[in-house]
Amino acid sequence: RPVTLRNVAVPGAQSDDLERQTTRLLADPGPAPDVCVIMIGANDVTHRMPPARSVRLLSETVRRLREAGCEVVVGTCPDLGTIEPVYQPLRWVARRLSRQLAAAPTIGVVEQGGRTVS
Repeated sequence: RPVTLRNVAVPGAQSDDLERQTTRLLADPGPAPDVCVIMIGANDVTHRMPPARSVRLLSETVRRLREAGCEVVVGTCPDLGTIEPVYQPLRWVARRLSRQLAAAPTIGVVEQGGRTVS
């Protein structure tokens, strides 16, 4: 089956850029995408965005996409503690913060009709 891929990702983007990316995606002519994949979180951790803000922005994005008829799959924050060039104790802190942010959005995403993948 033919697949059309549209990528509106921006390298280095944080959760506060999700609204702009979603608006850009949904403004394209033609039907809304069947499936949207969101990979978010690592830049939120490295830029110290409060997890509650990240979760709220992601939940709002999932809601908008679901209302437009899209299925949504969210890849949660990767474990930043696996980056070997980062030395302890910073690597331990990165692991803890990224794992917290990986777990936090699951409830909000599911409540809005999306799915998360760790």
